Amino acid sequence: MEKTTEGVALKSSVVDVLSYIADRGILKPKFNPEYGYYYEIPGSSLDRETLMELLDELASEGYLDRRLYFKPVRCPSCRSYDVSVFYVCPYCGSRDFEKQVLVEHIPCGYIGTIESFQRNGGTRCPRCRVEVKPETLRKVGVWFRCMNCDRASPNLTPMHLCKRCGLEFTLNDADFDVIYTYRITRLGERRLIDERAIHRPLADVFKEHGYVPEARSRIRGVSGVAHTLSMLFRDSSGSKVGIVFIPADKKIGVENVVKFVSEITDLEIPLIFVTPRELDDNVKKLANYYNVKIVSSSDPEELKNKIRELLSKDVLRHVGSVT
Repeated sequence: MEKTTEGVALKSSVVDVLSYIADRGILKPKFNPEYGYYYEIPGSSLDRETLMELLDELASEGYLDRRLYFKPVRCPSCRSYDVSVFYVCPYCGSRDFEKQVLVEHIPCGYIGTIESFQRNGGTRCPRCRVEVKPETLRKVGVWFRCMNCDRASPNLTPMHLCKRCGLEFTLNDADFDVIYTYRITRLGERRLIDERAIHRPLADVFKEHGYVPEARSRIRGVSGVAHTLSMLFRDSSGSKVGIVFIPADKKIGVENVVKFVSEITDLEIPLIFVTPRELDDNVKKLANYYNVKIVSSSDPEELKNKIRELLSKDVLRHVGSVT
């Protein structure tokens, strides 16, 4: 269980998801008749849609291994998963059929239904007329006899019935969804270790300056796009500051700085980007020009001091604006 500061859990959407999957080995979907298949991370503040977006994001970045689980049928009309399967005669479409077991009389090779062996109260083979004993019969299959057209077939035609809207549809008309399972990768395990390492030091520094962590660390901007934050802090006035951790396997380039500016603009809150990697000079220059605060350090104490300096100088008011 994660530690808390002033009663508020040190939450991170990424840490929550990676920790849960790492502990259990695999994340499988659950089903609800009302809204279908979904994923659940107990204790997470993420809604179903946002969690799905985060899972796909982590998988695309190589932190999760996403594998096909199965493809459930959906109603082509109302999109419901609440679908039943029933079968009809392949010749006339009747729903009235009888399943018949086929057996072989081993001594002579005759194959027929069990009923065909039962004549005049006895059990004789229709071909060789010998009295049949149970050990001389073996099951070889089944067929289905239509009670409407009296034709037999080894297979029936599947049909589907939507329990929500009542639509009956064939397999050819059915819609299919794609459902996945998720496992953590070695890269994901490394990121989990790195993100956990920064949580306590950063929480302590922000607490010194009157901030408390918020449980929600994946939030939507004014554009409607959801952004993943490693941590989110709020002071007594309601002002917020977000921390975005950039893992060691991700090199920050000038194109990332431009992306950071758009994230800050969309969220309308200051963001501090933390990375254990050194920044090249071009990245530093562009970050300084746009007032994007990128803190690079692999040492927890140095990281604390750099964040402390940013908070002490109150330089976050103008983050993301051109100097």
